[in-house]
Amino acid sequence: MKLHFLPTNTFRVGRQYELVESNRIAQSAPPALAVLFSDPDVYGLFVPVDPQSKLSPKVAYKDVALLYYSLQTEGRLPRFMLNVYDDETNVTVARLVLDGIVEVEYKGQFVSGAAAQAALYREDAAMPAPVGRLSTISEKAIRYCLVLNDLDPRSIAQRLYSYNTMPVEPSAYANITDSAAVEKLLRVATLTRKGLLNGWKKQLPADKFSWIAWYRQHSSSALKNTRQPTYKMYISPGIDALPDVFYQFVQLLPAIQAFSFKVGAAREGLLRPDKLVVYFKNYTDLQQAAQVLEAALHCEQVQGVPFTCPLDEAGLLSWGIDPPSAEVLKDIEGGSWRAEITDKIAVAISQAHAEGIQKSDALHFIMKKLSLSGVDPTNWMPMNYSTSQN
Repeated sequence: MKLHFLPTNTFRVGRQYELVESNRIAQSAPPALAVLFSDPDVYGLFVPVDPQSKLSPKVAYKDVALLYYSLQTEGRLPRFMLNVYDDETNVTVARLVLDGIVEVEYKGQFVSGAAAQAALYREDAAMPAPVGRLSTISEKAIRYCLVLNDLDPRSIAQRLYSYNTMPVEPSAYANITDSAAVEKLLRVATLTRKGLLNGWKKQLPADKFSWIAWYRQHSSSALKNTRQPTYKMYISPGIDALPDVFYQFVQLLPAIQAFSFKVGAAREGLLRPDKLVVYFKNYTDLQQAAQVLEAALHCEQVQGVPFTCPLDEAGLLSWGIDPPSAEVLKDIEGGSWRAEITDKIAVAISQAHAEGIQKSDALHFIMKKLSLSGVDPTNWMPMNYSTSQN
């Protein structure tokens, strides 16, 4: 949806947030904030005026803080912004209005949040229906969380991230309590004995790493390169189908250019949709691997990972990209792109609740906010990201 070009509009600061400098925030703030405030471009936080509201604090970078102070008196945007105003700046201003940090004058009133949509957008076209199984699952996850009241954004994000986890009877797979049990289930000893894991180094679970991982020898440092994005493929069979799919996958390793793969290290990890993840250095390698795996893997019980881009119709294979670590504020899953998406959605859901947006309109509002924050909600990828990057 196209935005109006906004520099001639009148703006003022919003009434729902106040700006708090970082040095005024208590020393007992969570460690994540201490890391955040070490960024020289961060000025502080936008904090909800009403501490009982469902609104979330927002990072205030120095340029946005300067804009905020400039608009204490209503008027046009300050000259320092107008001198460099372009489409990117226009998106930033629109995002600040949707967030409620800034209000825009529209038909004689100042509006922000959902009420500002008519002021920001040239048209209000209906949101396209989800296409494909994974898009449908992702939309269902958002709709499910929209009906959950009295949850904080962190709890909502966790619900979104874990959506489509398989329910099982308490007794089912109850013996899969550690990595040794997982290896037995997946017949890792047999695969090793047959030489199918030759050239791969195994890493067992550790604190904050609840996976069994394998790395190609001499490639274990690939994940540590923070200057390059990480491409990853999700293989998502149900837990009953996982042993056969894993066995087929390992036999296909010589035909693909993965540098690492990992599988959940206990029952909880095998019930989640993203139970088997494969890493690649570039999109070309991932795409070629997808062609091999789609043709060769046989699975009758597909689970599907929400908020990932499908590689086949069934949703067994999908992919995502973790931008360089400097671009992601690490949180749920070590700063993964899927975790960043669910964080953004959770914040938007909390705002929809706080503003009393009708559930029939909230999904559309959330998708607009995602688009302005750099997420393409049609395929759950970074907006305008080129898959030709290697």
